[in-house]
Amino acid sequence: MKYFITGAAGFVGTNLTQRLLELGADVIAVDSLSRSGSERNLEYLRNNFPALQFRRREIEDLPSLIYLEKPNIVFHFAAQVAVTSSLENPLRDFRINAEGTFNVARAASDLGAPVIYASTNKVYGDNVNFLPITEEATRYDFAGSLQARESRKLFPWMPRITAPTEFPSWSANFMFGSLEESRIGVPACMVRTSTASWIKDGYLI
Repeated sequence: MKYFITGAAGFVGTNLTQRLLELGADVIAVDSLSRSGSERNLEYLRNNFPALQFRRREIEDLPSLIYLEKPNIVFHFAAQVAVTSSLENPLRDFRINAEGTFNVARAASDLGAPVIYASTNKVYGDNVNFLPITEEATRYDFAGSLQARESRKLFPWMPRITAPTEFPSWSANFMFGSLEESRIGVPACMVRTSTASWIKDGYLI
């Protein structure tokens, strides 16, 4: 099986690339190296995995590379994540995060390859601040009468998010670990899962 990872020199991408290479998988790692620290992560991967197949590409080049490499699965972690940059150049932000993600998903869909991507809880807007939430041992859940119930049945009024194919969607908050430092400069190792959804027939359900 061939894995295609965009944003492979970022935090999530580097850790996934490392794990798959440890398992002996065929990995195509792609990154523009525009984010601070990405070159250091790439150096780490190259030093520890000489067989690393790395491609330096911009977001616009990803669909053609997907068609060329013909992966069995695509992990899409490439993104413009800085709020300041989105305010300074909103068009570029849109072309990377919205249009770029759409084009990656469409190319993967043309090949029949599922897409797993990372996003932010900010896409839910302020609605999440009004829902009762409880913290469990390994994840968050709705509290009270909402606990352990499916969100699409609870909130049919929530806007649907379009997508060109069917694939699982998972969001995680407060992610720290190896190859990343926390905001106070102390390495940490904490992953707390937030929500799990499914993209089906072009919609987040």
